[in-house]
Amino acid sequence: MAVEFAQDVRKGNIIEHEDGQLYVVLKSETFRPGKGTPTTTIEMRRISDGIKITNTFKTSEKLEKAF
Repeated sequence: MAVEFAQDVRKGNIIEHEDGQLYVVLKSETFRPGKGTPTTTIEMRRISDGIKITNTFKTSEKLEKAF
């Protein structure tokens, strides 16, 4: 597993979420407001059962990327 910043995650990447499950990234958008912390919203689907979730991370947060 490789560690990657949330802002570097792209569509098609597979990441391991906090719950230990593997997710495939469907969409990743980075929002940089004029004031405040930049965030990345990642829409992903759980590989095991197909449940789709959307999470927001700080761009500097680290995520586990699976291969």
